[in-house]
Amino acid sequence: MPKINNVHRLDRLKEILKKIKNNENVEIRDINNLLTDEQEQELKDMWTDEQANRKNKSYSKEQWQDKRALRIKLIERVIKELDDNLLNEIEQLRAERQRQQQQRAQERLRASITLLVSLPATFLG
Repeated sequence: MPKINNVHRLDRLKEILKKIKNNENVEIRDINNLLTDEQEQELKDMWTDEQANRKNKSYSKEQWQDKRALRIKLIERVIKELDDNLLNEIEQLRAERQRQQQQRAQERLRASITLLVSLPATFLG
């Protein structure tokens, strides 16, 4: 499967966030596939902190957050980060596409030159 870029990640995360908020069923692997390793670790750390807070007597049940709420918080933050860097990401994708097009044009030119050089003089006129 090809690696998706941040523009696609942003769209997919927005779709997943909408589904979660509408209480639709979302596979955990679909969320994890869109998170970086650091973001997955951050979610685990947030859950560990939440469990530790629950043991604290001054932490009331009204303050408790379930994994769903923590996922929503993390996904919202990731969406904001991706949104903030969207213009830069699009410029990088455009530059990469131009570089690839130039590279393909050079390869076609080399192939044409090689073909012309290898033709006998009788074909050239």
